[in-house]
Amino acid sequence: MRQILVVTQVGLAFVLLAGAGLVLASFRQLLRVYPGFDVRGVVTASTSVPESLYPKDADARALNGSCTRSYPHRSGCNRGWGDDDHPVG
Repeated sequence: MRQILVVTQVGLAFVLLAGAGLVLASFRQLLRVYPGFDVRGVVTASTSVPESLYPKDADARALNGSCTRSYPHRSGCNRGWGDDDHPVG
C-alpha cells in the first residue's frame, strides 16, 4: 500500500512539474507577442475622486479633464488621456 502511494505521489509531482513548465513556456511566448501598438514608455494610473468633494458626475469629469490637460505639460510626457468608463470590471 505504501509503495502505491509513493508511486502515485511521484507521478503527480512529475505531472505538476510538467504543467508548471508548460505554463512558464506559454507565459514566455505571450511576452513576445506584439500587441499591435508600442507599449514602451506607457504609464497608466488609476484615481478615485471622493464623492464628498465632487458630488456631481460633471464635477468629477471636469477634474479629470483638468488633470488630463495639465499632465502632458510635465517633462517627458507627450500626451495625457482620461476615461471614466472601463471596459472590464
